[in-house]
Amino acid sequence: MSITPQEVGSFFLTLVVPIATGIAAAWFTAKFALSRFYHEKWWEKKHAAYNQLIDILFEIKAMYDYASDYYETVAERGRRLQPLPDGKVDWVRFRELNAQLHRFYVLAPISLSPLTRELLNKFFLDDAAAQHSVHEEGYPDFIAYDEMAKTTRNLIDAIVLDAEFELKFK
Repeated sequence: MSITPQEVGSFFLTLVVPIATGIAAAWFTAKFALSRFYHEKWWEKKHAAYNQLIDILFEIKAMYDYASDYYETVAERGRRLQPLPDGKVDWVRFRELNAQLHRFYVLAPISLSPLTRELLNKFFLDDAAAQHSVHEEGYPDFIAYDEMAKTTRNLIDAIVLDAEFELKFK
């Protein structure tokens, strides 16, 4: 019995086609799975970044609200001889939160959208203008802090809308 070249070619062809198909299918599946995995991981990191940013902004808003109430009571105390309100504004914590907010601003191109970066930049400019008004122009501090609380609330709303778009919530 003799083996012809056609039989050898047919034998190898029956081996090569399934092996090549298997390799191609494995490569495509691995590429698809890794791509999806990286996309999901990136989505999770962006989601966490937006959550942390909004948590910080809620805490800053609460501090502005408290500062507004506190300093309004202090201002009225002078006119009505009311007792000094309990507690104080924790400006050390406020500066820590502001530093964290600046870190988010710096890292925004990596984990947040360009719109969020612009919104944070505008917030920093508004905050600086409010501080200037209070400390340099004699603007009532409780009114400035109330305005900044409203500005912070608007910022939170805008960032939530941007996060919905960026993270493709439906």
